[in-house]
Formats: sequence, structure tokens, C-alpha cells
Amino acid sequence: MVGVVVRHALKNALIPVITIFGLQFGNLLAGAVIVETVFSRPGIGRLIVGGILSKDFPLVQAPSCSWPPSTC
Repeated sequence: MVGVVVRHALKNALIPVITIFGLQFGNLLAGAVIVETVFSRPGIGRLIVGGILSKDFPLVQAPSCSWPPSTC
């Protein structure tokens, strides 16, 4: 019985949880960009903005791929 719950129910129940984690990660990166710009601190947000401006696509994709639940 427990195997059935884990295999079928839990897999379907995790879909909205993973969706919310992905959205929150985007908000986290956006907040990092704003805070680093306002306080002139170098960090991952500034690195992403620099990658976007120089059209360095692997650099822009790297932070989202380094987060463990994400799929690249």
C-alpha cells in the first residue's frame, strides 16, 4: 500500500510543489539583480545581467542549471 502511494500519488502531488519552487527561484534571481544594482555589490545577479548584455547564453543558463531540482 505504501509503495502505491509513493509511486503514484506522491509523484502527482509534487508537480505543483516543483512549479512553485521554480517560480520562487526566478524571483530570487530577480531580487538579487535589484539588490546588487542598488548597493553596487558584485554577485550572481550582476553576472547574469552582464551575460545578457553580452549575449553569453551559457552564462545566463548556468544559474538555473545549478539549482538541484531544475532540469537542464
